[in-house]
Amino acid sequence: MNIIVMTKNETLKKALIHKLMPDGINLVNMNTIEEVAASIPIRSRIAIIDDEDVKDIKEILKKVREIKINKNKATARLILVTKINDSFVLKSLFNIGFDLVLQNSLHIETIVDKIYNFIFTIIKDENSNRRYIRVKPDKNEDTTIRILLNNNQYANGKITDISLGGVAAEFSDEIIKEFKEKDSYKSVQITLGERNIVSDIMVVKTGGKIAAFLFLNMRDSFKTILSEYIFEKIQQNLDILQ
Repeated sequence: MNIIVMTKNETLKKALIHKLMPDGINLVNMNTIEEVAASIPIRSRIAIIDDEDVKDIKEILKKVREIKINKNKATARLILVTKINDSFVLKSLFNIGFDLVLQNSLHIETIVDKIYNFIFTIIKDENSNRRYIRVKPDKNEDTTIRILLNNNQYANGKITDISLGGVAAEFSDEIIKEFKEKDSYKSVQITLGERNIVSDIMVVKTGGKIAAFLFLNMRDSFKTILSEYIFEKIQQNLDILQ
């Protein structure tokens, strides 16, 4: 599932990545309110808009009105993180078309928690199914997995795709025969360029030279590293498309 995000606040962006991506929600980064409006509902119908670096909030309000009267975009759910502190103006924002309004003076964790709870209320209401987002490393990228087998030898593989739920990798014909469904391995080393992750894994299936594994007991710090890697990969692909 995708969520559109327009913010120049890197702290907020990273906090959203760490909170949402483990639950299979990807952030699609947009730079302007025009890009946000154009991306609804193609990329997502849920958007988080931060007005911290916006000189004229009226441009945002104008676009939100346009979104809400467009029959193809009217069902969009819009979240505003705002520098506005006038209580009367804040209340009026709901009438314009925002579904959730949060002041940016709140602690980042509070903002992110409220956004998280709001999004998952929508997902629950719609009975949406969440799936982990998988990304493929670049061909020339150093992405490897190193597994200590039961015979005390190491199996080295080339990662073919990865998500927060698991990883798939290509191995030699000799090594692939070692993997049996539901076999588990401790403290497997994963290299993603300059990033390093350690996790327990379980074999899900094998086919040809490819083995697919499920992550088990991954530490939160490694989930954070992996979330950032996945986010960067998705943004690179979006930049190419744009």
